[in-house]
Amino acid sequence: MPDRLFELVSCQLNESPQKVCLAAWGPEGVKAWSTSELLGKIDRYASLLVHWGLQPGQIVVLSSISSTPAEVAIEMAIIKCGAILCPLSNYLADDELGAILQELEPSMIFCQGPALLERFKRHHTQDENRVPGSCIYHLFEAFETGEEPEKDSPFPEVDPQACALIMYTSGSYGKPKGVMLSHQNILSNVEGLLECMPIRAGHRVMSYLSRSHIMERTATYSYITAGASVYFVPSPNQLQEAIRQIKPRWMTSVPLILERLHSRIVKQVERGGWVGRLIFSSSERSGFMRLLVKIFMINAWKRKYGSGLKGVIVGGAAMSPEIARLFSTSGIRIREGYGLTETSPAITFNRYRKKDNRFGTAGIILRDISVRIQNPNPDTETGEIEVKGPNVMIGYFRDEKATRERFTKDGWFRTGDLGRLVDGRFLQITDRISNVYKNASGRFVIPGPLEQKLVSFPAVEQAIVYGLNRPYNVALIIPDFLWLRSWAEGEQVHWTDSAYMIHNPRVEELYDAILSEVNKTSKPHERIRRHVLGKEKWTRENSLLSLTMKPRRKLIIEAFSKRIEEVYDSPGN
Repeated sequence: MPDRLFELVSCQLNESPQKVCLAAWGPEGVKAWSTSELLGKIDRYASLLVHWGLQPGQIVVLSSISSTPAEVAIEMAIIKCGAILCPLSNYLADDELGAILQELEPSMIFCQGPALLERFKRHHTQDENRVPGSCIYHLFEAFETGEEPEKDSPFPEVDPQACALIMYTSGSYGKPKGVMLSHQNILSNVEGLLECMPIRAGHRVMSYLSRSHIMERTATYSYITAGASVYFVPSPNQLQEAIRQIKPRWMTSVPLILERLHSRIVKQVERGGWVGRLIFSSSERSGFMRLLVKIFMINAWKRKYGSGLKGVIVGGAAMSPEIARLFSTSGIRIREGYGLTETSPAITFNRYRKKDNRFGTAGIILRDISVRIQNPNPDTETGEIEVKGPNVMIGYFRDEKATRERFTKDGWFRTGDLGRLVDGRFLQITDRISNVYKNASGRFVIPGPLEQKLVSFPAVEQAIVYGLNRPYNVALIIPDFLWLRSWAEGEQVHWTDSAYMIHNPRVEELYDAILSEVNKTSKPHERIRRHVLGKEKWTRENSLLSLTMKPRRKLIIEAFSKRIEEVYDSPGN
């Protein structure tokens, strides 16, 4: 294992050079770079940056719409110069982007595409004294001008413990913070992960998530280290076609995408011929038969789209155990891990041997990392998860107070998550501490498990549970409108428009029935008595989903506030 991130490509060249090291997939074709081509580009770009005057320790911001081999080469070149790379999501809200740029004071900014370039220019004052002149550049055009750097440009000696990346948190739980990560923070995580994953040289892997989030970035570094061929896909919307064409063996994902894929497979069968619908409807009478039918459905999807897909690495949020088990039974092994931006990110990971995997948990602790459960509840054994290890961040950028608050006096990092160890080995995440609330009777409610139950129903696309200081819980639900329309046709319910259907009495009855099913396995104080249906999906574009596609609870509750009050004030209360 090398000491610095930019040395990963050299290691691949020495140990397992690939004709396809990195590739950009698109409907029009594939543009691939070999290991030697990638290494040559890194050296050329780094020489240009030195020629332009980039100094060790300076901050360089990079914001892209989709990942490409050229983007990776530019990133590696930046950190080879001893500078600090800060990848920023193109989904940041305007106020967040402005505040981050003011905090960072970057020496250079590289943006992908003219629209993003103009957006950054609105939020960042140009400094003509910075070399070379204006410090905001088009991501690729800046390096392909034909300008030739000086030969044998000297590169600085880079300390493996020095800050290599500033990764901003997703903003799911408040203001994004800049997490400072060293080369060794991330490389220790890469080494630990590769011990858990059967990814080998020459395997095809697919990457569609934004690399401005640490999970996909560390995954990419792991793939390069293993000698795999990485294919970047521009958008989750192209996932199915990309899987069909690329035929990847492995990919990383967030749970939401797999849940949508599962829902899409179900809908394809339900909309199919009368034989498929008959088999599917008859399976409703038997849980075992329904499982067999779903396995048959996923196997049919695999034959059409992804026969080579062997496994999916899942992180960023909790995964429904039912869906994970279903895909795995069908031969696509789902393995869930857990971590934070502050921990580079992985803390735990489920292994690929059956005895070392448990659905419904986030897996076994990686080597060289220690975990303890602080102040566990005597009944549930649940408490705050605290971590120690070489993967834990240097600290928050320009925020010593926040850094101190996240570490205990004896040096453990406080994750802010609730969890427990199952059988002393498997870490189970209960919820984020900040999501837990007390109802009006003073009982604590942990909404995460309830929300997982809700989204396991095909009629529910998104859901959060709310009841802070209230007499009972309500569910804020975004229906899966494609499924709902199909259901309405089968039930002979006249379909008008989504905005009106969420108030249709028959639709209301359907979601009441779903709440009843969820409540069967819930404690009395956890039961959800009422629901509120919304017509607009929570997305990154409307700022209601974080970069890792987790609901931004505070903003969603604010958006639903009027209707929440109506529910609690209504006579049916």
